[in-house]
Amino acid sequence: MTMQLSDNIEALKLLANKPSAGTIVFRDDVTEDQTVHIQISAYSTRKRNLERAEACLTELNRGATVDLRSNSEDAKDVQFSLVVSFPIPKDSTGRHRFKHVETHLPLYYHTVHTMQTLHFEHVEFYSENAPIEVRSLNAHTAMISTSNAAITGYFNISNGITLSTSNAPIKPHVILRSDGKTTNLSMSTYNAEIEADINMLSSLPSGYGGSFAIEAKSGNAPVMVNVHSAPLDSLLLLNASTSLADVTTYLPSAYEGSFDVSTTPGIGKVDIISGDFSDPAGKDRKRERTHTTQNSGRVSWQPRRKTAVEGRAIVRTQMGKATLVL
Repeated sequence: MTMQLSDNIEALKLLANKPSAGTIVFRDDVTEDQTVHIQISAYSTRKRNLERAEACLTELNRGATVDLRSNSEDAKDVQFSLVVSFPIPKDSTGRHRFKHVETHLPLYYHTVHTMQTLHFEHVEFYSENAPIEVRSLNAHTAMISTSNAAITGYFNISNGITLSTSNAPIKPHVILRSDGKTTNLSMSTYNAEIEADINMLSSLPSGYGGSFAIEAKSGNAPVMVNVHSAPLDSLLLLNASTSLADVTTYLPSAYEGSFDVSTTPGIGKVDIISGDFSDPAGKDRKRERTHTTQNSGRVSWQPRRKTAVEGRAIVRTQMGKATLVL
């Protein structure tokens, strides 16, 4: 069956009332009516279970809710497959803004295809025991959560994003944009690695400045955070931590501020490496690193710009190696 939302709908919620399993795919598509279409299929090994499965659509004001109902004692035997298609603007230069999309679909494999023509105000995906794979997502804020399964993908975020799972890795590529207010990235898992590649951009008219906060936390597994780029005169607050494993953090050439790197004394190792950087201001300034203790201190470009700000980078583990490249 295919559901077509009214053309004034700005928010979409998809729910499963019992622990059925399945897949959900988000994509953009060419539609003549410029509305959201949802294609739904149901599968079961038992005809009786399939006959009792249903999908209900409710629209209220500018919001729509799709409720997947198995209505059988053996709910897990029912599987739904959903494809949510957002319209591509007829004007190829246009971009749709969809205010809110939310799922509460445990046991559903989430896939987001490339959707360059769509910008979400808020995205919230919730699953359990199933991966969430994002090929491209543009959003103001996002919350992506599952368990015992990986979170991977490409995210373009202008306010904040949270990625959380357990017993499975988080491997995102993230673009963070700041208009002067702090844009946040939070990543947490356990018993699995975090491998994050991050670029930070300023949306201020000058292209400089901006404020960013990044947190990456795991345990019993490595953490690697690579911040490839940052605007000049931007503020970065970074905290990367794990235990019983290595933690490695790369800071961008524009970073200026304090650093604190630690591990278990006498067991782990700390390695603080000066990167092979050229002056991001193009003035041939010297990058200076000073220490207040063996494993903490400050880094800056000298002479400092009057508009420079002081960031903070904390890199910690227990019983493992802690590495910071700045």
